[in-house]
Amino acid sequence: MSLYKILLGYLMGQITSVFGLLIFAFAITMHFLVIDFHLLEMHHSAYHRIGRWILTGAFLAGWFLSTQVAIDPPVLAMLVSFVAGGAVLMIIQDEFSESVDNSYAAS
Repeated sequence: MSLYKILLGYLMGQITSVFGLLIFAFAITMHFLVIDFHLLEMHHSAYHRIGRWILTGAFLAGWFLSTQVAIDPPVLAMLVSFVAGGAVLMIIQDEFSESVDNSYAAS
């Protein structure tokens, strides 16, 4: 998970337009909320004690790395695709979870 957050921090550091940064920040914030909620459910005390700080540090390390290391555009495009796929999989997992009834009929 730390490597994933480093990657997200790196990608955020590569965005040059303000509008693109705002869109990316909003999307990643929503993605982080889902991921961090699941981590909190699975590892409550460890996540509160140290996990959230490690993941925050990983994101900041990725952003710092983006200021120091350049990645070729084709590789960068593959990394963005990986992140997009991860976000879609998390949404699918959350929406179609058997532990929570997410159907409109049950509402």
